[in-house]
Amino acid sequence: MGAQQHNWTVEFFNGNSNWSCGIVRRLRGGHEHRQGVRDLVWFARIPLADRIGEAVPSISVGTAKKQMNVFVFQSTPDRYDLRRELHPGMEDTWYATRYQNEMHPGDVVFFWMAGDEHFRGLYGWGHISSAPYLKAGWDSHGVDVKYDVKFARPILARSLRHDAVLADMLIFRAPQATNFFLSDQQAKRLLRLVRDHGERVPSVEEAQS
Repeated sequence: MGAQQHNWTVEFFNGNSNWSCGIVRRLRGGHEHRQGVRDLVWFARIPLADRIGEAVPSISVGTAKKQMNVFVFQSTPDRYDLRRELHPGMEDTWYATRYQNEMHPGDVVFFWMAGDEHFRGLYGWGHISSAPYLKAGWDSHGVDVKYDVKFARPILARSLRHDAVLADMLIFRAPQATNFFLSDQQAKRLLRLVRDHGERVPSVEEAQS
């Protein structure tokens, strides 16, 4: 029997309701074998149902970029009152007490203020602008951030608890920390909630600037 003829192509396809990238091998007789390739390119891993009416994310073939991580950084009003201190366009340094290996320039950060339920919640978002580093005079690592958006009204914690996905965020279950890492599911749900509140959400270009 002769060797099986096939062609190899790199394509973007819809798998499990997500945009994916992979190698497609077309076999004789019209059959296909698809093999996903992780980290071949950067792409917005958002379900297609959430992207109705939006353009497919632009993808730079041949440029290997990681998936963007999303964090929540928490302050307290007595040490850093976000109502007064968060100014879009301003750069700042926050403690990076954990997740240092997961923090990279371009990652998105939502800023949360702890305290009384009347003001506890999210006040805006920005992005990480440096790798974590040992900061002189600090007892921990620091990481530089840039504030991009301050919400017209804070999104209070009590409104997030009604969502089954967001209610499981670590900031609710073990809130005594500064840095919190969001799962893909939590990040997607939070972006949708922020958008539903009429606030601007991070874009690929802003996150990578």
